[in-house]
Amino acid sequence: MLAQMQQHGTQEPAQQQASGPSIHVIVNLAPGARTNGVLFIYARAIGQTSGPPIAVKRIEAASFPVNVDLSSADSMMGGALPANVRVEARLDADGNAMTKDPADPKASQDNVAAGTSVTLTLR
Repeated sequence: MLAQMQQHGTQEPAQQQASGPSIHVIVNLAPGARTNGVLFIYARAIGQTSGPPIAVKRIEAASFPVNVDLSSADSMMGGALPANVRVEARLDADGNAMTKDPADPKASQDNVAAGTSVTLTLR
C-alpha cells in the first residue's frame, strides 16, 4: 500500500494516536560516517538484535542530528511500548529494512526506559 501511495504521490496515512510514554531519540552522525540513506529507528525487546521490532520509524534523513519520539503510534502490533527496550538506529544505504550492509552506520543502546531520552551516534 505504501509503495502504491508513493507511486501516486500521496502521503502516508496519519499515524495513530500515541498512548503511553514515548522514548525521545536523538540520532547524531559520527564524523566521517556516510550521510545519505534512510534512517531506521527500532525498539526491540532488551537484548534482542534481530527479528521483528516492537516499534519502528522510517525517516528520510536530510541532516543530523535527528530528533524523534518513538511511541505506541510506531508499534508494529499496537499497544504501548514496554517499560524498557533496546533502541537501535541505522542509516540504510538502499532504504530496504530487510537488507543490512555492514557498512551502514549504526548504533544501539539496551535497557532504555519508556518516558526517557536516549542519544545514539551512528558509526
